[in-house]
Amino acid sequence: MSAQERPDGRKHRFYRLMRARNVPPHQIEVAWGVVHGLPDKDIATRLGVKRDTVKQYKRPLYATFECNDRGDLAQKLWQLMGEHL
Repeated sequence: MSAQERPDGRKHRFYRLMRARNVPPHQIEVAWGVVHGLPDKDIATRLGVKRDTVKQYKRPLYATFECNDRGDLAQKLWQLMGEHL
């Protein structure tokens, strides 16, 4: 497997951490975008969905991580990643 085909190790760990919390794959992709500071429009483009769909996918993430906004979500996701690096 070439370096280009190999999955990013950080993203792979992130997926495992999120799946352990029963987060569905489409929400994990949105969370990955949030963690990297991508605006909803860019996340939507990457996923091939509408911006409103990205917003819908974020709502359950707010509940799962007990936060009220995007900034809180990003911070909690970074903390989660930091605990498991």
